[in-house]
Amino acid sequence: MTTQSPLAGGSDTLATPHPGRRGGTEDSGRKRASQPGPIGGGTLNSAKMAAITVLAVVLVAGLAFLYYKTDIGEFRRQVQIASHLRELKDIDTRWESELLRLQNDSASTPLAAAHAAERLRRALQGIEDESSVSRMVSYSFPELKRAFNDKAALMEKYRITAAEARQRLDTALVTAPDINKSLRQALLSNPRQRDRITAFEQSLGAVQAEVLRFNLAPDATQIGRLEARLAALRQAELPASPTLGPLLEKFLATVDQFYKAKLAEQELYNRLQYITAGPRLDTLTSAFHRELEASVQEKELFRTALITYAGVLLILLSHIGAQLRQSYLDIAAANAALKEANEGLERRVAERTQELSQALKSLEESQSMLVQSEKMSSLGQMVAGVAHEINTPLAYVKNSLETVEGQISGMSEALTETEKLLRMLREGADEQTFGRQFALVNSAITRLKGHGAPEDVAKLVQDGQYGITQIAEIVGNLRNFSRLDRKKVDRYNVADGLESTLSIAKHMLKSIDVKKQYNPVPAITCSPSQLNQVFLNLITNAAQATEGRADGEIRLTTRAPDPGHVEIEVADNGKGIPADALPKIFDPFFTTKEVGKGTGLGLSIAYKIVEAHGGRISVDSKAGAGTRFIVRLPVHPPDDTVAVV
Repeated sequence: MTTQSPLAGGSDTLATPHPGRRGGTEDSGRKRASQPGPIGGGTLNSAKMAAITVLAVVLVAGLAFLYYKTDIGEFRRQVQIASHLRELKDIDTRWESELLRLQNDSASTPLAAAHAAERLRRALQGIEDESSVSRMVSYSFPELKRAFNDKAALMEKYRITAAEARQRLDTALVTAPDINKSLRQALLSNPRQRDRITAFEQSLGAVQAEVLRFNLAPDATQIGRLEARLAALRQAELPASPTLGPLLEKFLATVDQFYKAKLAEQELYNRLQYITAGPRLDTLTSAFHRELEASVQEKELFRTALITYAGVLLILLSHIGAQLRQSYLDIAAANAALKEANEGLERRVAERTQELSQALKSLEESQSMLVQSEKMSSLGQMVAGVAHEINTPLAYVKNSLETVEGQISGMSEALTETEKLLRMLREGADEQTFGRQFALVNSAITRLKGHGAPEDVAKLVQDGQYGITQIAEIVGNLRNFSRLDRKKVDRYNVADGLESTLSIAKHMLKSIDVKKQYNPVPAITCSPSQLNQVFLNLITNAAQATEGRADGEIRLTTRAPDPGHVEIEVADNGKGIPADALPKIFDPFFTTKEVGKGTGLGLSIAYKIVEAHGGRISVDSKAGAGTRFIVRLPVHPPDDTVAVV
């Protein structure tokens, strides 16, 4: 069963000035006289405002349209496209220059080629990014991009092939002097081979000349002449020389490799001449420039229209501003009169608010005093029980200390004799004196061991420590329960709170069977001090309800009905609550106990504490069968929910 907050007060409302009061009738009469008639006026004003709104929307839309048409953002993107097209033209020109250099046997720089490839990638990417602003570019760019990529790939292959042909040519030209040197050595070793060597040198020189001519002009005529010269050189009679054969084979193999590489280079050159990247670029550039010029002319036209339109709007706004100024003056006069009327109302409201604030403050102070009074009353009932709980461990400490005091004299005597023995040992006393002293020390230690002093002292100290620990635990639980820092909000385990409360109320539960069923629940955010008071109140009521029963039983249960809430159940098998009293048990000062045994505030305060935590408390009771309270609390209460009760 859940009830409304028993401490909730009524609400106050501020009354408006009565028309019959002084000035009320006259003011209202003047207002009614100044207001226009309801027939026709409202409809006319609504139509006028609608027309003004539509006109304003149309004017703003026209201004936005003209501004959009004169926006240079699209023009900037078109300029970027033109810049990238010039970049592509420069790259194509550089490729043509590079082809001419490579045809003239000039080397190409790898770094320059890599730079050109990066420039090409940036230019193509830039055009593709901005192509949406030009219909001509969007249509022609895919073919242009494919042509430039094909030409870039062929240029890279052409560079590699040209470099290979040049390397083979250089190797052949370097090998020829070595062959001539070998021929001169053969002539020196055998002058009779002069004619054969001369003929061979002539054939070799003819091959070298044809190779150089073929390098400059690799046409069909040069191919036939070079093949004829190579055939003649292979058929020439080789002079006798041990080094001439290997050198000639190397020369012929290098010339063959050069011949093939040069043919591949020429084929790539011819393919490059048929790629239409340059003409496509020129055509697209011309068309784009025409499109750009048309776009510029259109923007100039709209810019002129925008200036004219802005002038008209400025004149219109000036007229509207004059009208608004007059309206502002009229409204200011009306506001001045309204302000004067409001100031009187605000004074009355402020006075009434101050009275309510003072009443609320007084009510809060009274409520706080009642809560503390109830808490101190509960603590006063438990003082005797707590004192008894402290006396038991205190007896441990007292008995232990008295027994230890009796053992100290024997230990002191043994310690004194031992110090004398050590001093004799340092001073070198005679053997007889030393022996007597040793016998005294041995006798004292034997007496201590005979009485079991070391073991007794250790056990007594442990008993004393246990008693002090029990006292500290009782005092700690009492301090935690009665602390005044009720505003502190912390993470709290309800099972630990129940155990702390049971320790405080132990003297009331000695003849009662307390059964605990602590199911796993998450820690909650709350004011631990306030919830301890709720638990103590419920457990105390349950103990008093089962008082005098031989089979008195209290059941404490914790559970988590869902991930966001925990429930604490306190049930007893006591005498229960009458049905007619059940709806009033949370009312302030209502109690079913005898006069002098209850203030009637315990359950009321418990209800307010649970409600302040965003939870609820319910009760189920049957006369003669027992009572069950269920406290339901959120794991994380809403912000600013936990209040001081």
